[in-house]
Amino acid sequence: RTRRQFGEADRFTVAGRIRIAATAGSGLNALPVNKRVYSGGGSSVRGYDFQAVGPLDVDGVPIGGRSAVEAALEARARIFGPFQIAAFADAGAVYSESFPDFAGDYLVGSGGGLRYLSPIGPIRLDAAFPLERRPTDPGFQFYISLGQPF
Repeated sequence: RTRRQFGEADRFTVAGRIRIAATAGSGLNALPVNKRVYSGGGSSVRGYDFQAVGPLDVDGVPIGGRSAVEAALEARARIFGPFQIAAFADAGAVYSESFPDFAGDYLVGSGGGLRYLSPIGPIRLDAAFPLERRPTDPGFQFYISLGQPF
């Protein structure tokens, strides 16, 4: 994770994040569901349901994987007082192998949001759209969260 603030009174912020996750050992079918790697959702790849990036079963339920890659880029600007606007793009993939295939099929989401910089931390409202929409993916996702996504 990294971020850079600039402009008068640090009005603008550009933040980026890369996540690589992997599990060793058993094959995917022998790996308990709670030990699998997942991706997708408000703090991961926005625009997709929670844990829905990656393989799905026949009912559209995420099955997880043994490795994952995520990347995100977000630009924020203070518009007035404690309010910021944000624009972002996230990408991610989940794999059944224990080592991620960095050239694999990534799902990409993009969107924007509003931040209120409260005394207890930023309160964020984000709307995101899946750019690589599958038949089981909704047309957009709306997120309400406390804290920056990264």
